[in-house]
Amino acid sequence: MNLKSSKEWKEFLKLNQIEINIPATADRVYVNSGWKSWGDFLGYEDRSREIVSFYKAKKIVSKLNINNIKEWRLYTKSDYFDHSLPKDPHSYYKNKGWKGFKDFIGK
Repeated sequence: MNLKSSKEWKEFLKLNQIEINIPATADRVYVNSGWKSWGDFLGYEDRSREIVSFYKAKKIVSKLNINNIKEWRLYTKSDYFDHSLPKDPHSYYKNKGWKGFKDFIGK
């Protein structure tokens, strides 16, 4: 498999209709069991890179002048994306200080 997103994962499960014991919503099921990100789960993130702490990420993101989730998603797909940040901060930082996206971007 060479899947690159949760959407591709769910589509794979739907199209292949295979019997596997892995949930379509792995991010929700494994959130308190070491969940890091879809990239980590699907194996396309470089596991050697270090994700910064929630508070350090907030400092980095506050300087980017991102105003909403749409802009965040565009940023994560750009060549300028800082890979020390998780692409899905709401999942990665859940139970690590996450209070909502507006708080994360400093608005």
